[in-house]
Amino acid sequence: MISHVTPGLARAAELLSALNDGFSPPFINTLSSTTTALADALQNVKRNQDDCAKLVEHIPTLLTAIVDLHMKAEPAGIISAAMLFNLGQFTETLAQIYTYVEAQLGGRTLRHFFRQGDTNTLLKTCYAGLEQAKVTFKINMLTGISGDIVQMQNTLDNMHDELLESISSVTEVESEKNSSIYHSSRISQTSSVSISVLPAKPTIFHGREIEVASILKLLQLPSPRIAILGAGGMGKTSLARVALHEREVTARYEMRLFVSCEATSNGIDIANIIGSQLGLKPGKDIRKLVVQFLEKGPPCLLILDNLETPWEPLESRISVEEFLALLSDIKHLALVVRLDNEVSITN
Repeated sequence: MISHVTPGLARAAELLSALNDGFSPPFINTLSSTTTALADALQNVKRNQDDCAKLVEHIPTLLTAIVDLHMKAEPAGIISAAMLFNLGQFTETLAQIYTYVEAQLGGRTLRHFFRQGDTNTLLKTCYAGLEQAKVTFKINMLTGISGDIVQMQNTLDNMHDELLESISSVTEVESEKNSSIYHSSRISQTSSVSISVLPAKPTIFHGREIEVASILKLLQLPSPRIAILGAGGMGKTSLARVALHEREVTARYEMRLFVSCEATSNGIDIANIIGSQLGLKPGKDIRKLVVQFLEKGPPCLLILDNLETPWEPLESRISVEEFLALLSDIKHLALVVRLDNEVSITN
């Protein structure tokens, strides 16, 4: 039942907030905000309540494992780059879960943007992300928390006390050192976050030197808008990933974002994923929040991969067009879209 899950989510959000206040690690503030929004949304779910409860039942345990990982790190609060990448992936998964749950609310919600097939695809993507997170953060559970709510609450309470004690035990010197380590990433938080979730540069990539050079040349122009089109399996994503890591690109664009649209159904889904990478709290007008954030930020390269998924269905294309139009108005934003098939994107 949903009522069994929401208290654990709310308590886990408090735990994340305390961790963020103490050490300000990347992604933790976003996880806290998304978890709080998720707990609030669950209380108003009208459809598919059992599915929603099952989807979120292990999230409090995953979040406590993430907090525990930061507490046991040396120095406290600073995890490895590899684990930071995994944390970024889970942050995106949590944003997708929030999108699914929000679509189950009563009244005028995101549900009218979804087809049944899209909803099922999103649900499968969420479960796949959760399973990967369980492996990454070494969670092995055969049952959910609904079987022992009291035990979960006690675990969360104990961890909260341990976390506060850990924070208070850090010496002033260590606190200043940790603060300085994160100071640059907090000043340019979006750069830190985007780098953490960027896909790696392909290790094997040959025969596309002309295409790479062409994209790099276009990316040096003011407000570049680039579409990479073609049939599936031609290496379009690899081409975009190579360009993403080229020296000319990293020098010009302080912020780089790579967003897979494979599990999205409309412009709001795309905005939610971008927002999760930027550390924005989920909201009703996430598109506006994303645009405002990017407008005030440094030069940015945004790559939208698999855009054909939300673009090709006519019922969702308007939503995608509207969001792309908003992004295109940002002068210091370089926008690259990657689509299978030669669909029309003249608008």
